[in-house]
Amino acid sequence: MNKAFLAVSLALFLTACDSFSKKPPLPGVREIYLDFTSGDLLPDPDFKGKKVSVPAARPLKAFPQALINFDTEHVPYVATLSESPVWSLSIGEGETPEHRFLGHPVSDGHVIFVSDTLGKISAVKDLGKDKGAEILWTFDSIPEEARDSAGCATLAFYEGTLFVATAIGDIIALDPVKAADGQVKIKWRTSFGAPIRSMPAVKDGRLFVTGINGMTAALDAVKGTLLWTHQGFTEVSSIQGGASPVVKDDLVVSTYSSGEIFVMKAESDVPLWSDTMTTALRSDSISSIPHIVGNPIVDGNILYVISHGGRMAAFDLSTGLTSWQQDIGSIRSPLLIGQVLFVLDNNNRVVCLDKSSGKVHWVSPLPVSDEKKALLWTAPVAVNDQLVFGSSGGDLVFMRMADGTKVKSFQLKDGIVSQPIVVNDHLYLLLSSGQLIRH
Repeated sequence: MNKAFLAVSLALFLTACDSFSKKPPLPGVREIYLDFTSGDLLPDPDFKGKKVSVPAARPLKAFPQALINFDTEHVPYVATLSESPVWSLSIGEGETPEHRFLGHPVSDGHVIFVSDTLGKISAVKDLGKDKGAEILWTFDSIPEEARDSAGCATLAFYEGTLFVATAIGDIIALDPVKAADGQVKIKWRTSFGAPIRSMPAVKDGRLFVTGINGMTAALDAVKGTLLWTHQGFTEVSSIQGGASPVVKDDLVVSTYSSGEIFVMKAESDVPLWSDTMTTALRSDSISSIPHIVGNPIVDGNILYVISHGGRMAAFDLSTGLTSWQQDIGSIRSPLLIGQVLFVLDNNNRVVCLDKSSGKVHWVSPLPVSDEKKALLWTAPVAVNDQLVFGSSGGDLVFMRMADGTKVKSFQLKDGIVSQPIVVNDHLYLLLSSGQLIRH
């Protein structure tokens, strides 16, 4: 039996499962079976013997929000790596069965901003290899009277403001520079009305958020006033987390737990077109959940979307016409580098796809479990000529983009819980214990 379902199940928190029957169990032998297979993913004969061309890496000065919403060049980043962590710093509470990390840290190029699992925001300054790091300030995004509903916040930085989206549905704009009295100034605070588990998107003075209620809202980034809302269909069962809204020029792409895709004008909620990522044929309800959890990718006039339910497709951004489709499911954001897409599928296979046709260049598996438990891997980031993945078991793996061969790996003391980020040639990782490290 494929053990990959165990890894995926670590990320599943089904909203429909609030209680369990106390009736006596039915007689018989019980066997666990979840079908997360995506069929045979084999390299296309057209690519036999050919290595993927990797663009030259470039320096990255900041990592201010979800990758697709600040960098559309689709090239790797220069990173200077060490054999062991350069420094480690506690940023607060780590993961528990009730509280998980969501999104990833962000940076304006000078400071790293990160939330712990109870919504405490920390501003971290990297002081260098010899001096380590320090916390400049902290901010509790959950009011004391609402601490019972505390959870990880998600972040975005834009034009001198740190935006915080919380587990109780508040959206907060912070001045990232600590005031003379030691406090952090709140520019504005507003209630969205539903918990937010995906990262905000900010562009051209507008802030976009999507809640677990299947609603996307646009707000004035300066004033915090509501500009418009769009309601998608809400699935009874969904996966913890979700895709960030994606902004491209004057368009915004919103995706939902129902598998729905809406492409709208950024100044209004009027859809240009919509579609639904129907699930591949599955034998159980969990693997059939169509939730789009990984961030869509926009490249020119092509929109790439992948759902948990076993579908990936390329759409014409203007018309919604499908260019190609593959039976691949994932809860992680794909990564577009040069002419190829890298996807970590539900079976912990890294799949390299031609972006124009969807044909497979190569497939390279990551471990589905270690000696203790199943493994859940992060979405990758591209550094130098390699992909970097982190696992819930503490594995840090470097894989060559050209052919999928594993170059090296490191073992950290705690699990890696979010996509690694690169700032000023340095690689930063967030661990399940609540430690932020530079590697």
